[in-house]
Order: sequence, then structure tokens, then C-alpha cells
Amino acid sequence: ARKELEKEAYAQLPFLEHFPFIFGSAKEKINLGKLFDVIPTVIQNSKTRISTSKLNQFVQQVIKASPPPTRNGKTLKLTYATQVEESPPTFVLFVNHPKMATADYIRYVERRIREQLYSFSGNDFPARLTENQLFPDSALGLIIKLIGGYLGRFRQYSQYRGTG
Repeated sequence: ARKELEKEAYAQLPFLEHFPFIFGSAKEKINLGKLFDVIPTVIQNSKTRISTSKLNQFVQQVIKASPPPTRNGKTLKLTYATQVEESPPTFVLFVNHPKMATADYIRYVERRIREQLYSFSGNDFPARLTENQLFPDSALGLIIKLIGGYLGRFRQYSQYRGTG
């Protein structure tokens, strides 16, 4: 009966698929130990960080295995991915046309990450799409623009302080 209830819960609420399912009762003090055994694992999973280079290599493999959707002769291009937060692990995917990314394709990428890189069990998995306004050609463009931005701010600060 419990397995059937768990199966039904996952069918009705698919986003719970990666969360531990524990039957218990606080009032009757049933399975509280199991709950407290799972909490440290969930917390540890939330602190996992995937390096940007590993994530980008992986995303390229995912794209080769199942290319993104095409609409009106345009193809969605994922050019860069990075994990920007822990707790919950949050990923930003840089694409050429965010509106072309279907919810199904985003879920597909999420499932591949969970299955092949790290499960993040017990954690939500926010993914945001951002248009490539910062670096239309490559990640190198981003690095150059970031360095340029820091240098510009440093120059402004130096001029303000009278040291530049």
C-alpha cells in the first residue's frame, strides 16, 4: 500500500521525484528517526558544486545526444552553462533565444544532469535561461568583458581616490 501511495504521489506531483519519501507520524512518533537520518544527506547534497568546465562539457554531450528544438528555421543554441548558487543548486544556461527553449527540453537537461553528473537528491533544481547578451560569440568574450569591467571600475575608483 505504501509503495502504491508513493507511486501515486510521484505521478500527481512529478517534481517530488527527487525528494525522499518517508511515511511517518509526528503525533505517533513513527519514523522520526528515518526523517532525521535523511536530513544531513539532503543538506550535503544541496552543497554540491559542479565545476563550470565539467558542466559545459556535459551540456555539449547532452546537446549531441538530443539536439535542442528548432522553430521557424532557427535552432536553440546552448553556448554556456554555470552553477551560480548552492542551496538550492541553481544553474544558468546561456542560450541564443530563451523563448525557444521548451519546458520539456529544460527538464530533459535537468534529468541528464541528475542521472549522469549528480542527483541533488532532496533538492529543488532551479534552472534559468539567459540570452547571450554578454558574450554573443564565446565564453572568451565574457572573460574579456568582465576583465574590462573590473579595470574600468578600478580606474574610476583610482581617479576618485586621486591615486590614478
